[in-house]
Amino acid sequence: MRYYVTLFDSNYLTRGLVMYRSLLRNEKDFHLWVICFDDLMYKILTKMNLEKVTLVLLNEIEDERLLAFKSTRPRIEYFFTCAPASILYVFNNFPEVETVTYLDADLMFFSPLEPIFKENPNASIFLTEHRFFSWYQEPEQKYGRFNVQFMMFRRNDSGLTALNWWFEKCLELRYESDEDNYGDQKCLDDWQERFDGVHVVQSLGAGLAPWNVSQYSLQQQEDQIFIETEPLIFYHYSGFRIYGDKWVYLPLYCPLRISKNIKNLIYKPYLKEMKKVYQDIKKIDSNFDKGIENIFFPLKPSDHWHNRFMLFLKEIYKGRYYLYSVGK
Repeated sequence: MRYYVTLFDSNYLTRGLVMYRSLLRNEKDFHLWVICFDDLMYKILTKMNLEKVTLVLLNEIEDERLLAFKSTRPRIEYFFTCAPASILYVFNNFPEVETVTYLDADLMFFSPLEPIFKENPNASIFLTEHRFFSWYQEPEQKYGRFNVQFMMFRRNDSGLTALNWWFEKCLELRYESDEDNYGDQKCLDDWQERFDGVHVVQSLGAGLAPWNVSQYSLQQQEDQIFIETEPLIFYHYSGFRIYGDKWVYLPLYCPLRISKNIKNLIYKPYLKEMKKVYQDIKKIDSNFDKGIENIFFPLKPSDHWHNRFMLFLKEIYKGRYYLYSVGK
């Protein structure tokens, strides 16, 4: 059996459920711990009674160090720091677990994960690289060589030493601006030299993302999507936002235009899954309104949505976001 852990709040509930359902389709024998960052998502997921899932309230992973950090740092920094803390929670409370793999909530799996783990069955740590576009100027200086999206740790000296080191490093980090919000990733850069048993995943199908997808050839054969000649295992939908029937992504990650092929093979399936999950959540909680930003309707200056839409327009004006239609 493989063991996974993820964390998110109700704002990412639609994404987290898409990730879980895709994992359920592609992994036969696994268990997933979901760290619930707020009561709303905990209540909804409890009613869903998810197979192969244990729900964990945020306060169950919080120790004195995390609570001290929580009281002095912005929420986004706390999210980053809870990633290593969530893995430690599993190791500390479930002695039968030999390895734990952390998953970002905004992944979707397209095929079995077995090829990843077969690359190095005895590794203490798995890391996945960004594999930035070749034209992207000095990206690793800001974002780091590796992405936290998919990280495996083994319960041995090397794995636990690296995990505790990462946790301590995250507690020490100070983010001076939005541009610095990647320190939890950058401190992974030298892990191959710092720790034993570190394996960098080689499969092109692991870690396809907006910052690398357009440099590869994608094609579909029957029900399987291939990147070059390898099956696509998972895609990281970083920056993905739904506005009605449209989506928003960060041009810092992406080329100025993406191909119709990528839209059809990568983004339309995710859009479809997100909307299906959203409707399933609405059946449980008719007041749920997170995950799909319904901004295309008349707005008054006093409306909460008006303020969000104005902020959204400012971001477009600054060139940080582009709005694209992928159709219904």
